[in-house]
Parts: sequence; C-alpha cells; structure tokens
Amino acid sequence: MTEPWAGTVAAGEGGASGPAPQARAAEGPGPAATATGRSGITARAGAGDLAGQGGPAGGGSLGGTGGATAPDRGRTNLAWALALLDGLVRAGVEHVVVCPGSRSTPLALAAARHPGVRLWVQLDERSAGFFALGLGRATGRPAAVVATSGTAPANFYPAVIEARYGRVPLVVLSADRPHELRDFGASQTVDQTHLYGRHAKWFADLPLPEDDPAVQAYVARLATRAVAEALAAPAGPVHLNVPFREPLVPAAEGDEPARRGPVAATPGGAVPAPRAAVEPRLAPAALTEGQADELFALLAGARRGLIVCGPLSPVLPLEPGAGLGGGGGAPASAREEPPLAASVLRLAARLGLPVLADPLSGLRGGHPAAEAMGPATGGQGGATPAAEAVDAPVAGAPAGGATGRPPAAPPVPGSPLIDAYDAFLRDPDVAAALAPDVVLRLGGAPVSKPLAQFLERHRDAVQVIVDEGGWPDPGHVAAQVVRADPVRATAQLARRAEEAAGAGAGAAGSSRSWLALWQRLNAAARDAIARQLARWDEPAEPRVVDELARRLPEGAVLFAGNSMPVRDVDTFFPATPRRVRILANRGAAGIDGVVSTAAGVAASGEGPVVLLIGDLSFYHDLNGLWAAARYHLPLLAVVVNNDGGGIFSFLPQARLDPGEFEPLWGTPHGLDFRHAAALYGIAYRRVETWPDFAAAVEEALAGGMPAIVEIRTNRPRNVEHHRQVWEAVARAAKAVL
Repeated sequence: MTEPWAGTVAAGEGGASGPAPQARAAEGPGPAATATGRSGITARAGAGDLAGQGGPAGGGSLGGTGGATAPDRGRTNLAWALALLDGLVRAGVEHVVVCPGSRSTPLALAAARHPGVRLWVQLDERSAGFFALGLGRATGRPAAVVATSGTAPANFYPAVIEARYGRVPLVVLSADRPHELRDFGASQTVDQTHLYGRHAKWFADLPLPEDDPAVQAYVARLATRAVAEALAAPAGPVHLNVPFREPLVPAAEGDEPARRGPVAATPGGAVPAPRAAVEPRLAPAALTEGQADELFALLAGARRGLIVCGPLSPVLPLEPGAGLGGGGGAPASAREEPPLAASVLRLAARLGLPVLADPLSGLRGGHPAAEAMGPATGGQGGATPAAEAVDAPVAGAPAGGATGRPPAAPPVPGSPLIDAYDAFLRDPDVAAALAPDVVLRLGGAPVSKPLAQFLERHRDAVQVIVDEGGWPDPGHVAAQVVRADPVRATAQLARRAEEAAGAGAGAAGSSRSWLALWQRLNAAARDAIARQLARWDEPAEPRVVDELARRLPEGAVLFAGNSMPVRDVDTFFPATPRRVRILANRGAAGIDGVVSTAAGVAASGEGPVVLLIGDLSFYHDLNGLWAAARYHLPLLAVVVNNDGGGIFSFLPQARLDPGEFEPLWGTPHGLDFRHAAALYGIAYRRVETWPDFAAAVEEALAGGMPAIVEIRTNRPRNVEHHRQVWEAVARAAKAVL
C-alpha cells in the first residue's frame, strides 16, 4: 500500500505549503520577510528588522556611543557597504546570502537594498556557507555570504575548504569590530584576519568606513578584485573582513545613501546585469601551438590510448557560446570554444580512443549525437546491446523484475564514451588485459577507486594531465602535468584530429579494434548490471540510482552525496542523451553541508534538483532543509537510510568484532526522518517497493516543491548486492575477452 505524503503544513501554518517562516524571532517589530513566487524574499523585506536591533542608532546594549553622531556614522557605514556591493555586482556577483546579526547590519542593509542583488537569508552560518557554495557550483559565478563578527564566520570554514578544493568561486564577507577593540577583551571579538588560513585564495582586511568618495571607490575596486581572484584559475574562495564602528544604521531612515529600489530574490528571476568592470581571466591560456602539436602526436601515435575525464571546475565552459553564468558557468574568455563533450568525443572518435567519463565531468548527460562526432569508429558501436537488453525478461527473476520501468535511454551508437569502467576494472584480469600505452587525463582526480588503481597499476603508460591548476596526481604516475584549460585544449586537439582525417590520416586499425574492445566490455557490463538489478524486488541501493536515472527529466540536476551515493552514481548511472547534470561536493569529499549545497543549486534556478544522500549525511545537515522550505525550492531529497555508515561495511574495519565495529563505524542511530520533515513543513514519504518509489519520485518532481522520499536498506545486504553486481560484471567482461 502506498504511504501518503506526510509532513506538509496546512496553508497559513508556515512551512512549504504556507507563508515563509520569520527569519528570526528576536528581530523586533519590523515586518517579516515574505515569500515571492515559489521562493525568495523581496529585497526590502526584513531590512527594518536587521537594522532595528538596539534602537534607532543601532547601539543598544552592545556598547559604543549610541544615538546619532556628527557626521552620521551609520550613514557612512551604509554608503561604504553599498560601495562594496557595487564592486561585487559589477564583477558578476548576483546572489548574496545573509546571516542575521548586529555588526553585519550595514552589509545586510546594502544587500537588501541593492538592485543588482538576489538576497537570501539563512539562520545557520554553516548552512549558509554551503548554500552559497551551491549557488557558485551551479552558476560558475561566486555568491557572497555575510556573517557578523565573532564565531559566526568560523562556521563558514567547512564550506570554504570545500570551495578551495572543489574549485568553486566564493566571496566571504565577515563583519568585524573596529581595530581598536581587537585583542582588548571586547565582546564577540576574535581574530578574524586570515581566519581561513591558506584555504582562502586571497584576503583583505578593509579599513574603517569613510565618507571620502575616493576611498569608497577603492573599496568598490577591491571588491571587484576579490571576484577576479575568486574566479582566477583554479577558482576558489576569497575573504574580505569588513570592520564597522557603531552606530550601524543611519540616524534617520530618510537620510541615507541613494538607492534604486528593491529586487525580488527569486530563483531564475530577472536581475539587472550591469556591465562588468573587469573581464576576469578565469582559466589558463590554451595550449601553445607546440604543446598542442606534441600532445596530438602522442595521442595519434598511441596503439592503446585512453582519455580520462575527471571532475571540472564549474567556471569552465560546458556549452558553446556561454558567458559568465551560462551552462555551467562558462568563462567569457572561451565563448567561441565548443563544449567539452563535443570536442572530447570528436577527438576520441577520430583517433579511436575510449573516453572514460567520470560522472562529474559533465559528459554523461546530454552528450552530442553520433553525427556531431564524425564517422563511427567501427566495432560494436557503444553499448547498444546492453540498452536493448535492459528491460528484457530475466529467467528466474522474481515477479515484477523490471516490469513497468521506463526503458533507459539508449547510448549514442558508435560513441567512444565508456561509463561502466568502475564495474569491470574491479576485476584484476580484466584490468591487466586493458593496459594502455598513453593516457590523457582531463581535470581532477576521478571518483572511481578502481579507475585510480588501474592508472597506478599501469604507470609504464605515458600519462599526461591537462588541468587548470593544482597537481591532481595522487598516484604520482603522471609523466607531465600541463597547466591549461582542459576545454580549450581538447578543442585544439579535436581540430588537429579533423585536419588529419581530412588529409587521410585517420585512426589506425589497431586503435579502432582497441576502442571496439572497450565498447564491447562497456556493453557487456551494462547488460550484466541491468539483469542483476532486475532480480531484486527488495530495497537495494544500486537500484535506487538506476531508478532515478530512468526518471530524471530533461534539465534535471542530480546532486550526489558523498560516501556511497556518489560512488553508486559512478557505477550505476549510465550516459544519457537527456540533459541531466550531475554534481557533488568532491573537493574535500565531506558528508557535511550536502543538503545546504543542493538547496543552493536549486536556488540558482536550475532544476528540478534531486539530492541522493545517505542517512548520516542527511542528519549532519538537517538545517539545510530550512532554506528549501522557506523559499519553496524544487528540491527532492532521496534519503537512502541504512541506519549508519554504510561505506564502512566495505572497508577493513568491517572485519573487526561487531562490538567494536557497530558503535565506532556502523553507528546505528535509529532516527525517523519523518519528524525532521514535519519540523520544517516538508512533504515526506517512506517507500518500501519499487512501484511506490517510482510514484513518489515522479509526483515530487511534478510538484516542484521541496520533498523527502526515504527508502530504508540493510547494510549487510547492501554489501551482498554490490558484490553480486561485481561478480556478474566480471563474468560478462571475461566472456568478452
């Protein structure tokens, strides 16, 4: 029996179905923020609340002079903050996430009143940091996040770390006490200079506000530079520390700097886009002609070459003609370059090279049709046999099997894209038979551990990494690391491949048979996986990914949680012609902040967003649900609840005595997440059968509102399920060899 949706709140009671809850009960008598459309708050709403703490002058019991001063320091503070926001907006910042507080009042008021800003209010600073991270990951442009002084900005630290290692642009604005109060025992005053250490790419401690227009112009340019630094390759977080003296608001509401009126903070809504004051250089230059010629010669001469596409920074272009913020945050410097998928697959098809596409590379969803890649390379043409067998009846399968499941979208015929490598490279014999001689690696380190071990095992191959920055070679096997934009580099190589093909120098027969072997293995692996999944009527974590892959609509975003979810997406989410974007926080690969990051992605206007997350990670960031409910974001959280840390059951710790393993690593918690859904007023359904799961997912996607679907699994059975899949794939792969 299908369980009805639970957790929604009747109209007028707040939550996802009613008015947005007040941002903070202690904000005073000012008007509460109001919902605008499906999400967002008006830019002016709540400004009086933020400014009204401590009386008209903003002093109150917090110390300082109180009352108005001559000149009006509150007005100077606000003008200073508006100048700072002007610089951010002119450089491309659109979203500002504000956490309530007193010392940050000028920044909060400026964000609420600036016409180029979409304002988001968050109560929990840790959640706010990840929410801003999600906005940056989705758009490729930095969001700004604001906190008051003291420990508040320290709660941004986990998001700052993820932004640094995940190459996501982010601007942190921490309000601070004036310099004369630092290190003198003043309340809520800590050392905020270089608060994030080396994790912030760039830091500036601003001077105290002044009325001097020349100094205000300096602040605006400093903000613009901060955005440029955040976007410069490799992208990452920057930190501006902004001290203010009291009073923190203008003495009179009518006596304040000129402003042009409010703008609603609604995902996908129109916001004026001022001409950028700078064109930040977002990525390294393309390959030099010499580098491109040398690298192409290496690939063209390979008999057993590979291309491995790892995760890419969101500021790199994924679509043609996209400028800042378009299609994954393409930089203006590469507007004329073709998308990564088209150039990589054209290059691979011409040279007979398999392309191992990490789920975070952007290649698994909406990849080009075969015609765009040129003539087929021969062989068995992709994984078509597996696609044809996906929904075929399986002898001995339990009743139900795959019945009623929408067919998986067939891969592009003849495509060199390989998406099942994680499954068949686990077998040592198969991995040994596929020894490459040349490997071109694009972007960061891949998610798949079997792939990483494969690359380490074959260290005799010439491995060349092309990446925008850093040194993504944890196995220490690269013969060369080239600092270049991977998108532009592959476009250069693809052009050379086409020129060579025009001159009659196509892929050699050995390269074509090499690619055909990988295609047959990929087809066999996908077929084995499909048949094995169809045998399970019980809740099984691998099948959750497969069911989602069949149901995500065009334009959807799948945000994969860390630990098991992103690994299962790597193995069980096949390439599809549908434009489905897969994202994850793989910079530091932590399980914290995942709900908030996914909510930030949903707030960007992309979507619908489906979050696939484990129970412990969901528990870690329950506060992330607040923004989803308040702003009515199109976020569906699919919670795979195995009552603990499922990944540890695959690790050596699982061999320890259960009396030690369970409390220390298994960590069963016994939580019922329906209560969390009720707390935030979000629709909730727990499912136990695959038809119920399909119905719940499809209804939630159609509703366009926040929802939670929970499916409970068993940790020991999950290990068995994965091993059954790996054994089936190994048998199928060896039959191909």
